Amino acid sequence: MELPKYQISTNEDQTVFKFVSDGPNGKITKIVLYQPMNEPDLYNLALGDLDSKTREIDFDIRTNNGDRDMI
Repeated sequence: MELPKYQISTNEDQTVFKFVSDGPNGKITKIVLYQPMNEPDLYNLALGDLDSKTREIDFDIRTNNGDRDMI
């Protein structure tokens, strides 16, 4: 089954991905980070919202924008 999906952008080494969630709570820029851990071949996967004012990533927020299947 093919579901609709968001257009994404990524950095050169494909460890940072960015897309815009569009739903009832507005357009929210989301960031996905793959971060290498101390163990070989082990990564941390993090999803957060980019604060447009501070450019900081909030990993604790829950926006519940109603677009889980698109993400």
